[in-house]
Amino acid sequence: MPTRKLLCLIDSPDAADLFTPLLDMDWELLNASSPAEAAAQVARHQPGVGLTLLTTPDFSDRDSIRELIAQGGSMAWVAVLSPQLLQIRPVRALIARHFNDYQTLPLDVSRLSVILGHLHGMSLLWRQVYQEADDLNGLSLLGEGIYGNVLLGELRRAAAVDEPVLIIGEAGTEKELAARLIHRLSGRQGRSFSLLNCSTLSPDSLDCELFGTEASRGERPRPARVGRLEMSQGGTLFLDEIEALSLSLQGRLLEMLRHGVIRRIGGHEDITVDVRLIAASQADLRAAMLDGRILDEFQRRFSVLTVQLTPLRARPDGMERLAARYLRLFPAGRERPVPGFSFRAMQAMREYDWPGNTRELVRRLKRAVVLCQGDLIDTADLGLSPPEGTQNQPLTLEQAKSAAEKQVIVTTLRATDHNVSRTARRLAISRMTLYRLLDKHRLRSDSHSEH
Repeated sequence: MPTRKLLCLIDSPDAADLFTPLLDMDWELLNASSPAEAAAQVARHQPGVGLTLLTTPDFSDRDSIRELIAQGGSMAWVAVLSPQLLQIRPVRALIARHFNDYQTLPLDVSRLSVILGHLHGMSLLWRQVYQEADDLNGLSLLGEGIYGNVLLGELRRAAAVDEPVLIIGEAGTEKELAARLIHRLSGRQGRSFSLLNCSTLSPDSLDCELFGTEASRGERPRPARVGRLEMSQGGTLFLDEIEALSLSLQGRLLEMLRHGVIRRIGGHEDITVDVRLIAASQADLRAAMLDGRILDEFQRRFSVLTVQLTPLRARPDGMERLAARYLRLFPAGRERPVPGFSFRAMQAMREYDWPGNTRELVRRLKRAVVLCQGDLIDTADLGLSPPEGTQNQPLTLEQAKSAAEKQVIVTTLRATDHNVSRTARRLAISRMTLYRLLDKHRLRSDSHSEH
């Protein structure tokens, strides 16, 4: 069954079957007879590579072809033309500036398939790079606006130092995604990233999973088993719900952090490991330490670098953009995608408490995409009640921006214990600008510490 989609732009009826032999080489052909039709195919199927047959030196559609290639984003393009056309200067310029490769007639289908296969792979790679860059620059799936910028700064600072990191956030706040971004921003990018939920295994099983077991002989011989710490050599190990670790396991992890060596269960030799630990918890570890569930040194070691994820209900400013971002990721299973949300739906999402945070948002959006029958997603599609008295009271853009700005300042002040200097640094603004914003939003500044 074809696995690679190939757009074929052929405006000559006489050459309609030119690329048909590619069907036998694992290509699905998307035919178009004009740049406009080709653009529609790109929007609908998102092929990785396109073929254009150039038949005449009179390029009346030259601008349309250039626009088509520009709109394709990460798509790669190959031109097919006669050797005579290649001698014409405007043709050479068009190919050199806008195409990734070309082939002259008569067509060598086998060679063309190899070229297309390479470009298809590169196109997929570039598409992934664009998506990763989008996630890293805007933290598009963690947060938007000021909150996203502040969070990105914290993640970059955590990634720059090769020490344990603690990510604190309620259930559903995408702690794993934050951990993956720290790994990708660090010097360990490109190496392994492993995930282990500490609450899903018993203490003995977790011990074996982390440290591995040595081979045993005797009546019931057992081969050696490599643990996650060894498997993550040179990379990052993410330990979710770290408060579930037993005190003895905490002690063994501290030994690893101090000396960089471990011993398998039943083993007698030290094994050198180089792994960066990122931990996650739904609450600050200090309470668990006071209850005797967390060792004091363990809490201190993992609290040096801390990233706090704000719950969704505390940042309604980025709700619309965050919801729209996720919406674009879901295939609608309909002839055209759902373009957005009704005003009532957006108001309902802003006022809803979101106990499940981003994870709940994703679930409700997937449901809405399936159920939506109109042009916009409404409250019923999301399974939310329409807000009372808001249908005829929309916020102006300026009011929405002001409310979002105030909320982020309040949230950041709380996260820094109302320390003005630290708050200004997190918001990437000067203290004078922060004081001006405090006055603007009528927030008291005389109770905030300076240092």
